[in-house]
Amino acid sequence: MCEVKLKLFQKLLMTSVAASVVAPVFAQDTLKITVTGTRSERSVEDIPASIKVIDLDDLRDQGNTDLKSITRYEPGVSVVDPRTNNYGGAASTGNFNIRGLSNNRILTIQDNIRLPAGFYGVGYDYSNANTVDYFTLKTIDILKGPASSLYGSDALGGVVSFNTLTVDDILEDGETIKYEFPVKTNSANSSVSGAARVAYRDEESGWSYLAVLSKSEAGELKPNGADDIYVNDADISTTAALLNVNKQINPSNKIGITVDVYDKDRDISRASGNLSKGFYNYTKQDSEVQQNKNRYIFSW
Repeated sequence: MCEVKLKLFQKLLMTSVAASVVAPVFAQDTLKITVTGTRSERSVEDIPASIKVIDLDDLRDQGNTDLKSITRYEPGVSVVDPRTNNYGGAASTGNFNIRGLSNNRILTIQDNIRLPAGFYGVGYDYSNANTVDYFTLKTIDILKGPASSLYGSDALGGVVSFNTLTVDDILEDGETIKYEFPVKTNSANSSVSGAARVAYRDEESGWSYLAVLSKSEAGELKPNGADDIYVNDADISTTAALLNVNKQINPSNKIGITVDVYDKDRDISRASGNLSKGFYNYTKQDSEVQQNKNRYIFSW
């Protein structure tokens, strides 16, 4: 009797193994790797913390290239809209709120380098994530919950990590050069944005480079059903450039340099219907805000 049971068990075991080998692999089963949760490269499934890796390639196909639309269906994560706090202006699109904490209690990094702290006050919301060009990103990692033991006190509410594109993200195996010209429009704020990307790789010499130039123009985001007297007259323009050059010395060593420049100008005239909002009453209010980011990175 024991012998019969043993044979039956072996048969079932081999059947299950065979089934797993021939089972098709679907797109949602793609293995996602991150370093945000543990400061070391691991699979998302092996990290005990709650972390989400957003692949921007999938989101670009859906037309989502801003934080508010990217995080729309992510539980516990939202992007603060300054107009809902009587601020009356589209000054920010990058202030994360993770499980009730926001502002500088959420650490924002790009390529493992801290972005400057945001500036917040009554009528102002100038978040550090406003200086990130989404045409140059491949993924966004969102760590929900406290991570101060890994990153310091400014990660009390969580961590948002932006990861920049590389040549390997654009070029397939065997490809030497590729040109991309993505364009995006949004009727909600009359925005038009576009970029030009060039990736080159020479496997014999070990040289590779990636260049990205982008430009966008936008106005005030008009909520559904809002009268024109509540829509500010806004002119928001951004210009960004990224250059990444690498030299593969040997299979274990690679040196590179990255130049990342981002300029954002916002000229906003507050609409008449918004002048009486907030703590003060104004007859006229104009604001001109400039945000600049220059990153120079040498890597080995």
